[in-house]
Amino acid sequence: MGTLGLWFAFGSPAVIFLLAARAIVVRQRLENHGIQAQATVTTYSQWTDDMTHHDVTYRFVAGGLQYNGSGSAGREYHVGEPINVIYHRERPGFNQLVAGGVVTSVGLNVFVMVAMVAMEFWFASLLMS
Repeated sequence: MGTLGLWFAFGSPAVIFLLAARAIVVRQRLENHGIQAQATVTTYSQWTDDMTHHDVTYRFVAGGLQYNGSGSAGREYHVGEPINVIYHRERPGFNQLVAGGVVTSVGLNVFVMVAMVAMEFWFASLLMS
């Protein structure tokens, strides 16, 4: 296996691991320093692969200013419907949906992180043989 192959074999899982870890840290910051608010859905789209995905954009008001966000919701929404969000009290532009999507699933992110570590060991075992 060439140098490029080694970088790919070890780099890809490492990047995915770091992204999953970042998602957990970001969510924990919001949960520790966040304020929940009710937002209004401004757009909704649905797409299907092996499961159905519900993508929304929304807007909410914090401190008299309007902020926007987007995320993957757990169900279908219609434009104008309320949806719950959580935002950082000092930086309302830093916000997420309260529920739904991969970002809000700490358990899923931990699973992905464990899977990436297992993948690294598997790649290493392939290189050793």
